[in-house]
Amino acid sequence: MAMTIDQLTTFRYILVGIFCFNTLALLLVIFFLDDLYWMFSINIIIYLVLVLGVYILATLLRRRLLEEARGAPAATVVIHVPRGGRRPGAAPRGLVTSPTPTSLELKSAMATEQQHIDGAAAGARRCGQPPVRLLVLFLVTGGFMVQMMLRVTLSVAMVAMVNHTAIPHAEVSAQAACSNWSAADSAAAPPPPEHDDTEVGEYVWDEFTQGLLLAAFYWGYLVTQVPGGFLAERFGSKRVLGVSQGLNGALALLLPVAAAGGPGWVIAVRFIQGVCCGPVYPCLFPLVARWFPLDERQRAFSFVNAMTAFGISLTTTMAGQLSASLGWRSVFYTSGSIALLWAAAWMLLVHDTPHEHPSATEAERRRIGAGNVTSARTVRRPPYGAILRSAPVLAIIIAETANSWSLTYLMTSLPTYMKHVLGFDLRANGVLSGLPLVCRGLMMLTGGSLADLALRRGWLRVVTIRRLAAGLSSGGCALLLFLVTFVGCQPAVATLFVCLAGTFNGLITIGTLLNPLDIAPNYSGSVFGIANLIGNGISTLNPVATGAMIRGEQTAERWNNVFYLGAGIFAVNLVVYQALMSADRQPWDKQEDGERTGNAGGVSVFEEVNNRKAAEATEERQGGGRAE
Repeated sequence: MAMTIDQLTTFRYILVGIFCFNTLALLLVIFFLDDLYWMFSINIIIYLVLVLGVYILATLLRRRLLEEARGAPAATVVIHVPRGGRRPGAAPRGLVTSPTPTSLELKSAMATEQQHIDGAAAGARRCGQPPVRLLVLFLVTGGFMVQMMLRVTLSVAMVAMVNHTAIPHAEVSAQAACSNWSAADSAAAPPPPEHDDTEVGEYVWDEFTQGLLLAAFYWGYLVTQVPGGFLAERFGSKRVLGVSQGLNGALALLLPVAAAGGPGWVIAVRFIQGVCCGPVYPCLFPLVARWFPLDERQRAFSFVNAMTAFGISLTTTMAGQLSASLGWRSVFYTSGSIALLWAAAWMLLVHDTPHEHPSATEAERRRIGAGNVTSARTVRRPPYGAILRSAPVLAIIIAETANSWSLTYLMTSLPTYMKHVLGFDLRANGVLSGLPLVCRGLMMLTGGSLADLALRRGWLRVVTIRRLAAGLSSGGCALLLFLVTFVGCQPAVATLFVCLAGTFNGLITIGTLLNPLDIAPNYSGSVFGIANLIGNGISTLNPVATGAMIRGEQTAERWNNVFYLGAGIFAVNLVVYQALMSADRQPWDKQEDGERTGNAGGVSVFEEVNNRKAAEATEERQGGGRAE
């Protein structure tokens, strides 16, 4: 028996519920079942993969039914044709199928039939399907979580990969590792145990080599920042994201083989992974510009970044658990497989624009396009000269440098600090290393909602929100990183300060990260690509600089230099960004062709859409009054 569209929609919701329930069960098994939990985990993971496969098949079948409904053949159209001149007494003829209808009759009948089909499809979606842009939002969020997962897995797995006991270190006792260690601290932070099962890794890589391995990803990441933004603007985000993530997942599966060949092969694989991952973030800006109305972009952007932070936290937790129980290789096999599954779902379910998506209603397309100042598809070459000479772009570059530096530290160096200085074991390390990112994500969600509320109510202007959020983010991070240097060997206080720094850093989403959409909606991908290129170029020095500053001595005094450097970078960003930033659309962003609406006078696009909505509401009220 064939399933209807409504039945398929309900079936998909049931599959989503099953998937979420089993994901929760997987986490509970990993955290609370110590013996033989891996057997249950493998079974649940296989079941999750099967559920995801059935969901994709149901979605494809549902899409096919919708396309068949929209493509009803014109030959079946029944036309009312008045049959004048009938003989008296002849039987009246009502509905007939005209063998040779006139052009006007055929067009009218086809238009009426298409309206019925579209209305039925729209009604079915209204009853059981949310807006299509929500599907795009969830899929792009999953893609960014996968991208960050592929970034961070090596930093956690390396704790289990490296044989730390075989590396020459300075003789440092537990008391010397923390400048304020005393007997009173023993209850809060006991000395590291003499035997640690994480110290028996296979590879003898010193701190400097580890820094090179961690930095290799970011070297490749730089190569495709600017090209990635331009490709997304020119060809759309679907192909760029799908291909890059698929290749990235395949390379993750090869990384254990590369590790057996030596650190040079690992550097090569991580470099190519960075090249594949580079276009991912610049693709977000054209995607958000094409799929979300102006008054929803802050929440959409904040949601993607917040869930990405949660994904990093979940990855560090899962990677720590997998490394301790199934070995470090399982981390890369799991992350690579998830990336390949996501790439397949992305290519099947997503389109570049709402006008290309078969399931998007006309009302949703109008909702997205209202007040949108972006081009349907940017075909002009970005004005790189004007972009690089722009003071607001320079402010974004400085801010992205500070953000990339802090994020690189959280993803690469923090697990090492928590293990060697704070004394956490591998399992606790994976959980606690992700806490700052959880705090970061929560602040992103909260900040995005509050920013949209402030704009709708007229409490704050866009430029005020950007300045306030950026100031709190940079100032708070600088202060808290400086305070960490006074903590010494108090794990609870040190973890609290780092988590608070991650919380303040979450405000960057409504501060500097959305700024490219304010000043250049048409070239936001290229602007962010340039900023991310320079920012990540400098942040690639983070693992190397960290390794050089603590080389041979994992002590609190050595790590204080790392925090001093981070605090200084945030302080410089605080001053420069406040002096140079702007929320006005720049003249070099405007295009003569292909632009749906204008934005005169350098007014912020968020303020413009509010003005447009007010004008439309006034027109509707006036029209209603005239009708009455």
